[in-house]
Amino acid sequence: MRNRTAWWMGIGSLVLVSFLANWASAEADSASNERSVQPGTLLKMARERLSEITSGDVASEQAGSDTEPQTIVFLALTRPTLPALMGIGHAKSVEKAVVAAADDLRSKATFAELAAGRLRIDIATTETDPAKIDNPHPLRVAALPYGPWFAKDSVLFMPAGFLDGAGDEDAESLTSGVRPYDYQSWIEAEDGSPVELYFGNRRKLGTSPEELMAAAEAGGDFLMRHMKLNGMFDYSYEPELNRNNDDYNLLRHAGTCIAMLELQKAVNDESMRTTGKLPESQIFLEGARRAIDYLRKNHTSGPLEKDKAADFLAIVEPDEGAKLGGAALMVLSLLREYEVTGDEQILDEARAYARFLVFLQEPDGHFISQYYYGEPDLFPHESIYYPGEAILALARLAKVDPKGPWLETAKRGTNWLIDVRDADKSDADLPHDHWLLMGLEEMAPQTDEPKFLKHAQRIANSICALQKKEAAYDDWIGSFYDPPRSTPTGCRAEAMAAMIRLAKFKQLDTDEYLAALKRMASFQQRCQVTPDNAIFLPCPEQAWGGFRRGLEEWEVRIDYIQHNMSGLLGLRGILVDSSNE
Repeated sequence: MRNRTAWWMGIGSLVLVSFLANWASAEADSASNERSVQPGTLLKMARERLSEITSGDVASEQAGSDTEPQTIVFLALTRPTLPALMGIGHAKSVEKAVVAAADDLRSKATFAELAAGRLRIDIATTETDPAKIDNPHPLRVAALPYGPWFAKDSVLFMPAGFLDGAGDEDAESLTSGVRPYDYQSWIEAEDGSPVELYFGNRRKLGTSPEELMAAAEAGGDFLMRHMKLNGMFDYSYEPELNRNNDDYNLLRHAGTCIAMLELQKAVNDESMRTTGKLPESQIFLEGARRAIDYLRKNHTSGPLEKDKAADFLAIVEPDEGAKLGGAALMVLSLLREYEVTGDEQILDEARAYARFLVFLQEPDGHFISQYYYGEPDLFPHESIYYPGEAILALARLAKVDPKGPWLETAKRGTNWLIDVRDADKSDADLPHDHWLLMGLEEMAPQTDEPKFLKHAQRIANSICALQKKEAAYDDWIGSFYDPPRSTPTGCRAEAMAAMIRLAKFKQLDTDEYLAALKRMASFQQRCQVTPDNAIFLPCPEQAWGGFRRGLEEWEVRIDYIQHNMSGLLGLRGILVDSSNE
């Protein structure tokens, strides 16, 4: 069952007399297919009706007996800074219902809104109990992740599948007066052509380099809109309420800098490839520098007096703890900045944070997760991901500074993870440690360790095995968990991109990995807030480009954007490299 809690909070005190709607079902009956092949005509009809100086009388067109099939049409007009306007019509034929919906919308939209906005049409047909939908006003619209759910008084129009898997008690309480509907949804594309929607998203999403770059840039644009002048981000944003939450996380702040710099490098590389020069705008570099400087000025410290000889820098949390992962992500951010700018002074600072990683490694290769400036925790946290972050940072630094202790420290840490942490784990139980797999890829040209390659393959193969290749809902394909979430998929996409690069370096087959990565990319894009799926939000353009927690939740957080951007850019880079081979 798709998440019921989220919509219940969104609807508030609505008393349900619900009827299910099969939203853009691929198995629509022949009558539905007959309707669906004319979306362009219907959208054109609606736009022309809206543009007319006067409207005809459609009251007689909507009349019909209680036994005749009825069609309901919801017609929405998008607005970038406000929720879409909505008109509703019902009649015996879809064409007449479209006209009625357009006439309803005429009293709400202005000339400017019609000229600038796009139309969305949602068509529902029923053969039962049409009397209860006569004059379905006033209309309430809930801006929920699947797209709009329409409510009139105590009646809720909802997608099919909503009750799949519900317990008997839940189903009984939610299905009083159920009436089956078949829904089809379309929206005007930028050029005016109709685009079919599936649970609020475009049914067909591409994975071309251009489409992946567009999605990544939209994510970067979101981050820039949600960055404060001091370099902090709006850490968590709730699009359905148009408000920011007060939480913050310094590690995710640092990780977001990495993704922004990866994006800037991709933009620069593409500009050089196509025009032979760098783009004038370096907006993502500027934003990342501001965010890095925030960490540098507000959360960086050297060692305590007793550890002064270690001469390191660390990212210090408000609780006076410095996490292994914080310094590792700072190293990775600085190295990405160095890749974009070529400024070698950056490397001195990266080395200082890297010395903290070396300091926290024990002789057997195990990394301690945290360093304490105040009282240590009674039960120290052992992170599953910090060691992989440290290994990746050290391996990447070793490429540009091969004389340092970085590679040997990374190798010792990797050996501990393989031989101790993961030693007795089956492939099914193996952590999908994307940071470690990325580190293994970085070490491949620097060291020839057969077990490193074998472990990378184990992680990648486990990811492939657990990925959804079939699902009850088409938009779950490519994902992980029930219900699926965007960030676990984005992290695994980063891992899979690294595995493909590693396999190519080792001259191994990549077909299975590439197919898995493309499936992930399709799911990731469905979790991105777009001008198509955001039209009923309070301020749609404020949410555009953000990656939400999942298909069923609106929350956008900076680490959701980070991992999904990096995963999409990883696939894009592989496709571009393949086209140049």
